[in-house]
Amino acid sequence: MKTKIVLLLLMVASFLTAQTMPDSTNILIRRAIASNDADLLNRQSLTWMTEDIRIARLCARFAYGIARHHGTISQQVDALNNLGDSHFFTKTSSDSATYYYQKAYELSQDGDYTEGMQTALWNLVYVYNKEGKYAKALEHMDLLKPLYGKNDRKHLAEVASMQGSIHEIMGNYDLALEDYYRSLEDYTAIEDTLNIADSYNNLGNVYLSFQGYDMAFDSFQRADTLYQKVHSKEGLSYIANNMGIVFSDRGDEEKALVYYQRSLELAKELGDSIGVATSYNNIGNSYYILKHYADAEMMYRKSLTLSRTLNEEYDIANTLDNIAELYLATGKNAEAKALLDEASLIINKNKFHELYSDNLKILGLYYKKVGNYREALKAIEHYHTLRDKMFNSRLCKIGEIQTRYETRQKQEIIERLELQKKAHTTYIRLMIIGFILLLIAITIFWVINKQREHEIRRREEMEIQKLRSDQVQNILYRIADASIKETELQKFFAEVHHALSTLINTDNFFIALFNEKSNEFYSPYFTDNKDSFETYSASKTLSEYVLRQNKPIMLNREDIEKLHDKGILMTMGTPAEQWLGVPLVTHSDIKGVLALQSYSSDVVHTRDELQLLQAVSIQVALVLDKRKAAVAIRESEEKLRSFLDSATDAFLIWDSHLLLVDANPEALKWLKHLGDFSQLQGKHISWITPKDNDHDRRVQRYEEVLQTGRPYLFKYQVDRDDGHRVYFQVNAFRMGHGLGMSIADITEISVIRANLEASLKEKNMLLKEIHHRVKNNMQVISSLLNLQSRYIKHEQSLDYFKQSIQRVNTMALVQEKLYQSKNLADIDMEKYVEEFVDRMHRTWRMPETITIQYKIAPIRLGIDAAVPFGLILNELLANALKHGFVGRANGEIFIGFSQDAGEYCLIVNDNGVGLPESISLENATTLGMQLVHSLTSQLFGKVEVNRSGGTRFTIRFGRSN
Repeated sequence: MKTKIVLLLLMVASFLTAQTMPDSTNILIRRAIASNDADLLNRQSLTWMTEDIRIARLCARFAYGIARHHGTISQQVDALNNLGDSHFFTKTSSDSATYYYQKAYELSQDGDYTEGMQTALWNLVYVYNKEGKYAKALEHMDLLKPLYGKNDRKHLAEVASMQGSIHEIMGNYDLALEDYYRSLEDYTAIEDTLNIADSYNNLGNVYLSFQGYDMAFDSFQRADTLYQKVHSKEGLSYIANNMGIVFSDRGDEEKALVYYQRSLELAKELGDSIGVATSYNNIGNSYYILKHYADAEMMYRKSLTLSRTLNEEYDIANTLDNIAELYLATGKNAEAKALLDEASLIINKNKFHELYSDNLKILGLYYKKVGNYREALKAIEHYHTLRDKMFNSRLCKIGEIQTRYETRQKQEIIERLELQKKAHTTYIRLMIIGFILLLIAITIFWVINKQREHEIRRREEMEIQKLRSDQVQNILYRIADASIKETELQKFFAEVHHALSTLINTDNFFIALFNEKSNEFYSPYFTDNKDSFETYSASKTLSEYVLRQNKPIMLNREDIEKLHDKGILMTMGTPAEQWLGVPLVTHSDIKGVLALQSYSSDVVHTRDELQLLQAVSIQVALVLDKRKAAVAIRESEEKLRSFLDSATDAFLIWDSHLLLVDANPEALKWLKHLGDFSQLQGKHISWITPKDNDHDRRVQRYEEVLQTGRPYLFKYQVDRDDGHRVYFQVNAFRMGHGLGMSIADITEISVIRANLEASLKEKNMLLKEIHHRVKNNMQVISSLLNLQSRYIKHEQSLDYFKQSIQRVNTMALVQEKLYQSKNLADIDMEKYVEEFVDRMHRTWRMPETITIQYKIAPIRLGIDAAVPFGLILNELLANALKHGFVGRANGEIFIGFSQDAGEYCLIVNDNGVGLPESISLENATTLGMQLVHSLTSQLFGKVEVNRSGGTRFTIRFGRSN
């Protein structure tokens, strides 16, 4: 019953897939199922394995189902292996493939089916090798070897060759050499020329890994000769590729390219996609070394595309590393890092040890390029450690392995010679000589390699020194860059800390600033594994000791204890094993310390690190100076902003192109009809300037303010919709490289000013009228006195009348000048004196022989001073004319009026007979002299009289009068 159900299911499956296969195959499979022919189905499965994997898998399933019920163990095992192949070849389900192979192996064991076990184990080896599970693969190889007899040298050679390839991938080159030599022995014994050539090729590859170019070249030449002998284009393609590698490693890239091109042509002719991908990769390497970067990238890309198509993960990882190294050379650091990470995942998954060291080397180059020198050093040191391990720990084993191989060869030759009864003694001697020569060659190779290692180490030390120098420069650059970019001091200190940590251990690092008033240090930045201090007393601390010494200081624990015993230092916090400190002194008198310490003897700081701290402290000091100035500027700006925000006037700020950059709230209120600040910002000043007849002229004046720095003040008016007129006053002034503008509403002030001006005009008119009437009244008085004088016959009385008339006229002239003046507050004394003298001529009818000269400065006096001044001048001139020239036919009078320092000076000088000594102003008996004395006192002045060469009156009085 169970058999019928299985057959029924198989028939249904066959019907469902009937449309996907040819009719002849469909008929054949149906017949096989009908006749329970598992062998035929297994053969059909193998036939379709490379054409249609679904049909191949279906046939294997039919074969397995039939074999379980009607067939043999061998048929079941063959079907299981075929099922495993159908999954393995699709490259989608290695777990399924492993499952079927393992089941085939266990079934073969149970049935003692040796051939089945061999096939299943080989299949498992291929799966594990493909997945990178090399230890598993080697375990199954160990299970495989006992299944072949000692005389089955062909299969034993295949096992040894496979083991060698696995050991080579794992980086176990000594074991790989042993396996390849073992396979060479077995293939030589059965005279399998093609596989002998393959073995020499494999040996050459291992020697290449050790940079044993001479031995590798010799092995490749032997392989090349044998491949030519058997006409193996595939082998010749491999050898051409490997010979290219030898010449490339020796520095002859042009010759290497010739071999790579030859290998590429052969691989293309053979349809060997893996060989083509390898050749593209190697050609790319040569182009890269020759710095033909564009050609190199093109070849690498071709290789990578093929390798991904073939899912050859070793080649994929290798090519990714090569492209990453190329990108680093051309400045594409981010793309290079992405490729390195992808390659690293593949390498770690498959345990490609040789590629791992190459990946590390390129990774170190990447970190150096991006300035992460700490990671660069780690990667480079790890790379050199792996390489040294490979060269030093296994190099000596090459000679041992070769010796064992030569010894085994020698033994076989001896045995053959004994069997053939030939002159074995000669051959033995030759073998001994060869062995000695081999030892000499190994010794020479070892010496050369040591010299090469020494040279490499010297170059590495130079590279590390350069790397450290570059890192110091990078640290200083990062700090300088942070001083510009970081606005917060705490973030800047953190960047200083992080920059230093790329080169030195900064687990315990702090910056402390000194407060002189409190005699304390406070730490704006403090990171420490043991202690934490925000503030601490400066007395007898290491920080205070550094400031006092004013130089960089590095102390170990013993030094600190000695200073403590001397009383110079006091214990504070956890004792440090080592302490480094540099003084931090700025131009703005900020003082502090930048310090580094360690609590473990494992962390040792150097003098170079102390010098680095000193260089960094200079940059930190500059930043502190700049930040202090910036704080002062910011506070000033905040005050300005506060003033602007609280101002009742509108303030606007424009840049050098007259584009709006800022405005206070009051300005935004005025401009709200034009939009909010986001809409106004960036607008040209012409857009906001009132669109009246003066619009273009005002914009031009704004530009002149920017160019000349002279402010521009103007007023304008606006008629509102409600009929009211509003007045504004605008003050534009240069502000830095831009323009500042204040706009004030002066409507109320303008109205008040207009009212005041109208009132003032009215008062001026009234005042003028008063002065006019006073003048007229005085003229009336003068006229009345003049009429009255006509009736006076007494000469002296008439003289008194004339003097009174002149005095009245003098005061009237003051009123007249005030009436005529635009400024009713003061009088132009130059014009006053000129007219005064003219009237004196007419009043006193002066003879032409007496002349009056005057020199009057442009001085204006108020009425309070002008009236006394006029009366004094009148009395002095009248006195000179009346008494100065008695008995003389001619004479000169000089009038001078000037101002100097804080006083006015009036001079009346005549060259007459002079004032008698008996007359003094204080005791004057005449009214005129009494008036001069009294009026001078009224002006708070003083009179000086000089009687030599005539009479000279000098009257000085203050400006306040």
